[in-house]
This record gives sequence, C-alpha cells and structure tokens, in this order.
Amino acid sequence: MSYIDLVARFKVSLVVFVSLSLVNGAIRPQPSFAAGTKPVTLRIAHAVEPLMPLHAGAEKMAEIAAQKSDRTIKILVFPSAQLGSEKDVIEGVQLGSIDMAIVSSGTLSRFSPMLHISYAPYLFRDVDHFMKVYRGPIAKEMVKQLMERTGILALDISWYYGVRQLTTRNTPVRRPADLKGLKIRTPNIPVIRDSIKAWGCAVTTMDPSELYLALQTGVADGQENPPSSIFGWKFYEVQKYLILTGHMMGNMCVLINSPTFERMAPEQKKILQEATLEAGKYQSDLALKMDEVNIKKLGEMGMTVVTLDVEPFRKLSSSIIPQYEKEWGVGLYKRVQDTK
Repeated sequence: MSYIDLVARFKVSLVVFVSLSLVNGAIRPQPSFAAGTKPVTLRIAHAVEPLMPLHAGAEKMAEIAAQKSDRTIKILVFPSAQLGSEKDVIEGVQLGSIDMAIVSSGTLSRFSPMLHISYAPYLFRDVDHFMKVYRGPIAKEMVKQLMERTGILALDISWYYGVRQLTTRNTPVRRPADLKGLKIRTPNIPVIRDSIKAWGCAVTTMDPSELYLALQTGVADGQENPPSSIFGWKFYEVQKYLILTGHMMGNMCVLINSPTFERMAPEQKKILQEATLEAGKYQSDLALKMDEVNIKKLGEMGMTVVTLDVEPFRKLSSSIIPQYEKEWGVGLYKRVQDTK
C-alpha cells in the first residue's frame, strides 16, 4: 500500500472519529467544581519548533484544559528543547522538576522496552490501525510498564507524528538494489538503524544538528524523516530525491509526573485526561495534513518525488523482527499486526 493510500484511509476514519467525539461531547455532563478548588499550574516541555503540529497540539491542550476547568488548570508550554533534550525532560518528569512532557516513543523506549516496537518497520497498515493500537489494550500495557519502571504516568501515547520517508542526494531509488553503496543516516534508535541497513545500504548515525552539513558534503548520501522534518530542516537544499518508502509511523507520548497528577482534584484529573485526548486528535489531524502539504512543498522546492512499490522494502526490513522479539515481548509484534 502506498503512502497516499494511508492518507486517504486516515481521512475517512478521522471524519467518523471526530463526529462520534462531537456527539459524545454534546451529551457528556461537565464536572462541577467544589468551592475552593485549588488552581494548578503545569509546565509542559517538548523538543520541536513552534511551527510544528505537535506544538499546536500542546497549545490546544492548554486551551481546552483552561476552558473546561474554569481556569483552575493553567498549562505553560515550553517548545524547542527550552527545558532540555527529550531524555532530559523525561528524567525531569520522573524527578518532578518538570510537570509534563511530550516525547517520542523512540526516546521513551530506553525506559520502557515495549515502546521500542513503535518503530518496527511497516508495523501499521494505516493510521486507523495506528490509532486502534495506541488507544487499545496494548497501549494500556505499555502505559502500565512505563509506570512500573519509571513512576511516570502517560496520559496518551497516540499523538501521530508522521510517516518516515527516505531522501537521497543523487540517486532516484525505486528498489532496494538502488541503495547499494549509499550511506544513509538514521537516528541512534536500534530498530530504525537495523531496518534501513536491511535494505542493503550502509548506515551512519549522528545528531540532527550535524545532519545538514553531512548531507551537503557527502558524508551521508541520504537520510529518513517525516516530511515536516525534511522541510523544516531544509534538506531540500542538499537532497534531490524524496522517496515515499513510508517505512515507519511515529507516535508521541504525553507524560505527567505521577505525584503532581495525584495532587490534583478529581474533576481536574478528568479534565486534563480529556484535554490530552482531544488535543491529540486535533494534533494528529494537523500532522497528517502537514505531511501532504510538505510533500507538495518539497516538490516545489525542486525535489523529485518518487512513488514506488514498498513491498520489496517491507520484505527486507521484516528480517530484523525476530532479533527484537525478546526485547519487545514475545508475541507483541503479532498482537499489534492482528489488531483490527
């Protein structure tokens, strides 16, 4: 299935999902606040830039929480790694020096192995499948494992971040054999690194801050990221081809310090959970739309967009699955695949 097919399927499911949400919202009674409910101010941190959909989702969460709580919940959003890297803010939430954070499951998987499966290649059939997994029983197990291992509460792990695509400097890749001899940069997340290596290319890892220069000088021939990142980091200036491999679908997780959450009034807890889910739907819709917009923009910026048959790539990447089964949990991969 092509990346464009994933987009089409998501739009249909989104209309149904939002419609049901509106109906349910219309009949759900709003909580009543006891006199003297103590106001709460929460700081939430993330690493992306303010123009990205994730930041818009964080701002939407703050808006919804304030409105529904009679302004007794105030959320202050700190973007662009102002409070530290993803690893830093996870540790901050754990210690209580930061109230909340929105981080990738890849970084969080260092603390909770089940979440590492989020980057398994071609794990999800489409975005509807993605949402069913991250809002279903498997997600509850992931949240439970995270709490048991770190003491951190995840309010939601289903914020859609984007589909990772391949770019190359000079090679119009249409089949895995075209990657032979190329060096592709990946983040230092083992399952991503090994998935791309399985295509037959060499793989290098480096910090995102070093990547533009590496692509410009030929230290790396290509890289892989969601379209919003490719556009935001201006890789179109140093990469000629955008290849729609659609090999991974990323999710972001909304975390809160558990003692902080427990100190909130019951009606505030309920509202914060609702605001997180509603803002997640808003952010996911926006992120998917921006994927489409940015693919078009990248073409306008001079990149050649290559649509291809992903099956040969899927087949090669699937060879790495057995080596990660023990880490994820035996049978977890099949359970995710079988989710309907």
